[in-house]
Amino acid sequence: IFASTDNVNADTIMVATIDIPNSKIGIMSIPRDTRVSTNRAGIKKINGGLTRGVENLKKEIASIIGFTPDFYVDVELEGFITLIDTVGGVDFDVPRDMNYDDDTQDLHIHFEAGYQHLDGQAAMELLRYRNDNGYSAGYDDYGRMETQQAFLVALAKKMCTPQNLLKIGDYVNIYLENVETDLTAGNLAWIAMRAYEIG
Repeated sequence: IFASTDNVNADTIMVATIDIPNSKIGIMSIPRDTRVSTNRAGIKKINGGLTRGVENLKKEIASIIGFTPDFYVDVELEGFITLIDTVGGVDFDVPRDMNYDDDTQDLHIHFEAGYQHLDGQAAMELLRYRNDNGYSAGYDDYGRMETQQAFLVALAKKMCTPQNLLKIGDYVNIYLENVETDLTAGNLAWIAMRAYEIG
């Protein structure tokens, strides 16, 4: 599970799989507003499952996808921003004009569609964008998830450039300060090597 969190709720939830025999990595996004059957109080959306802890979120995810994920990785938004800045930003084709303001979160997102260079703050805004202060046609949670997945591919490619492969010490520090996981260091090294081999 990859849950990028903001405060208590999960802002983004993805389930990743690695298929070694077929050299494939799969990522499935779960819309944050997916309703779940649970005894939690309030509106029962999947992103609120984290309020009761990671194990609860894993159970709620299992109720949707049919199996319980083996491990989890919980990334704080600040760590994501730092990672993007560490690799020197990412060039990305923003799929549409984006305008969104939420004063309660101090979140202000304003992009024109097109290819552009994104630093950490801009990348975080791009990936958190959902709509134009309402449900706008053509860009719902599915559009958001497609953008997130495409951006992660662009980020992975940028991290694997020769100059960024030399920044492993920086990556480790970002990880130690901003990630919570039940994967061991050995697990993470194995996953990184398989991902690099798969390309």
